[in-house]
Amino acid sequence: MDTIAGSALAGLILVTLGLGGILVVDVATFLVAVGALVVVRFPRPKHDADTATGSVLGDARFGWRYIKDRPGLFRLLWVYAGVNFGLRFVGILIIPLVLAFSNEAAVGAIFAIGGIGAVLGSLAVSAWGVPRKRIRGTMSTIGIAGIGVAMNGIAPSIFIIAAGGFLSSAVIPIALSASQVIWQTKVAPAVQGRVFAIRLMIASAIEPIAILAAGPLADRVFEPLLAEGGALANSVGAIIGTGTGRGVAFMFILAGLLVTVMSAIGYSDPRIRNLETELPDHIDDEPAEATA
Repeated sequence: MDTIAGSALAGLILVTLGLGGILVVDVATFLVAVGALVVVRFPRPKHDADTATGSVLGDARFGWRYIKDRPGLFRLLWVYAGVNFGLRFVGILIIPLVLAFSNEAAVGAIFAIGGIGAVLGSLAVSAWGVPRKRIRGTMSTIGIAGIGVAMNGIAPSIFIIAAGGFLSSAVIPIALSASQVIWQTKVAPAVQGRVFAIRLMIASAIEPIAILAAGPLADRVFEPLLAEGGALANSVGAIIGTGTGRGVAFMFILAGLLVTVMSAIGYSDPRIRNLETELPDHIDDEPAEATA
């Protein structure tokens, strides 16, 4: 709901208060989020003396070895890295893509429609749970998300871009939920903090690389390629059009194809596909101690 309401409110605040007002609201909401974390109580997993290292670097090495010693999890991690790269690569380009042929109101509407898709996808997970075959469910929904991303580049149409955003936003909660269940059931509770830290570190390291690459590639490579008279104007441009914003559109198509291909690679790998049966579940029967 915050995405739906936030997109509309952001446009209103930008018009009435300007960029400075946006920054003030951003800081205020950040402080609210920090305040919520202060009062929330987190469970403390049971201490495992056998795997304790006594140092941050030792814990990081342990988390890396834990994943690397389990080929299914290790390969799944790099499939996710490729998917994250594709999604983040174009995530910051949706605004210039739309503004190339429309206005700020259209951008807000597209974000709001994507938010509705995310809410509906989350409600579907709440109502029916994650797919019973989680690897298949994860890879299939990632593939669908890739198709939704690629749809953004087909034509300069608000309806097509909104439909693509809705589709990808609706299935991503399903993919994320199924993935989280896989990791939580396949990693021993006592070491989840260390393992998940490595998992998050790799995902976080991929994101800035994708974001930093997107802008220069859009300005210096793809936009000139799809400009009038550009190198791809008579080939790719004959299908998706030429001119301002069509190079960015081509980036969306390529990123969507990358995400879909990564999902196919993941499911075609037997170590990933059979992960649920080859790797035993780890369930902690004793409740964790709650701590502030």
